[in-house]
Formats: sequence, C-alpha cells, structure tokens
Amino acid sequence: MKTNRAHRTERTAKEEYEILSKDIKNLMKMLAELLEKRAVKNSREEIHWGHVGDLQHTKSQLKETLASYLYNPNGSEEEVHNAIETELAKAR
Repeated sequence: MKTNRAHRTERTAKEEYEILSKDIKNLMKMLAELLEKRAVKNSREEIHWGHVGDLQHTKSQLKETLASYLYNPNGSEEEVHNAIETELAKAR
C-alpha cells in the first residue's frame, strides 16, 4: 500500500498515529457491522460451506494482524497463535 508522502510531511508522527488509530477502529467497526448484516441475511437462507470459508479466511487474516502486535523476541509464532486461540475459546 502506498503512503501519501504529502500528508506525511504535513503531519507530525503523533498526528498520523492518531489518524491511523481512528481509521483502524473505524475499519473494525465496519467489519463488525458487516458481519451482523451477513448474519441476519444468512439466518434467512441456508448457510453453506462457502459462508464458512469466508469466515475462516477473515478469522485467519485477523489473527495474523493481531499476532503482529503480540510477537516478542522471546516467544514463538506458535505460542502467539496458541495464545490467541486460547483467548478465543474463553470468549465463546
């Protein structure tokens, strides 16, 4: 993804960080709303394995994003993914 350098030079790092943080929160909100709309639509139709595959793909991408924030030099990728799955299981 390209960054608009013109904006980057006009803003401080703190300002850009705040904007990006808000963008990320809004994207998560948009995703939650979309999932809710799909759940309503799918409750009226028969859910098929294509629907399951879509959600599995989204879950995988979200786990990768979350894992990128959780990695540390003393841990392994497997430990991070296991920790995420443990938290998901608790939340169910």
